This record gives sequence, structure tokens and C-alpha cells, in this order.
Amino acid sequence: GRRKEKFLSSNFLEGLIYDAIDDVVRENGAKLNRNNRVPYITEHALEIIQKKLPLPLVVEHIVCKNIYFAFLKEMLQQGALTDEKVFNLLDQFYHLALVTKEEDLRLDAAGLRTRMVTSGEWDLTDPFIRYRTIQLKLVPNPYYLFNSEKGVIL
Repeated sequence: GRRKEKFLSSNFLEGLIYDAIDDVVRENGAKLNRNNRVPYITEHALEIIQKKLPLPLVVEHIVCKNIYFAFLKEMLQQGALTDEKVFNLLDQFYHLALVTKEEDLRLDAAGLRTRMVTSGEWDLTDPFIRYRTIQLKLVPNPYYLFNSEKGVIL
């Protein structure tokens, strides 16, 4: 029914993930924000942050969340969901990037909002294929809170 659909929605599941990460970060005296919660960033988005320009940035899922949330939902419906499977799935697919609004719109224009490739099925190997398709380069985010060079909180 409707209640079951709510708990299986990608927004609900993503909210749970974000809240869990935020709780751990706060327990360690830090604060999670848009600029420090993503491991990847485009060069233009990085420039906007560094110059403190008032331009919109978007937190983008590198792998379309509908893809891995479908795996989670399937495992849940089959009664096969375990902590280890959730961790492995999120470790493999839950990666974020900070992009400009314009760059986000380029993904949409290329038909890559909810798809990894424009034709056929994605082979699950290259998580950056959408960005390569539109020739958008992602670089490591120097502000990323969990960067091992900074002394990871976790």
C-alpha cells in the first residue's frame, strides 16, 4: 500500500543514510554541509566555492540513485536485506559530486538524469560514465570531510 511505498521510496532511504552520516559527524564535533559532504567536485564548482560566488551548486549522485535503490528494494521485498549487503551496495554505488546547476542541466539534456548510459544497459563497472559522456571532469574535493589526508573523522 501507500505506507509501504513511502518506506521504499528513494527519498526516504536517502534521508535515512544522510541522517546516519550526519549523526556520526556531529558526535565528532563537525558539521556536515553541501561543500564538505561530497568526495568529488567539478573544477567549475570548486572555483565557485573558492571565489565565494553566489552561484547555485547541486549535490549530484554519481551513480543514479534509482539504480541502487532498486537493488535495495528488491532485497527488502525478498527478505534478503542484511547489514552487510546494504553496506556493500552503498560502498559500491553511493558516491556524490558537487556540480554547478548548468552542469546538472547538461546531464538532463543528454538524457542522463536517471540513466547511466543513453542506450542499452549499464554494465555496473564505470560509475563515472555519465560524466565522461558529457565530457565533465570530476576531481577530488579538497573540502571533503572524510578525506584521509585531513585525518578522517570516521
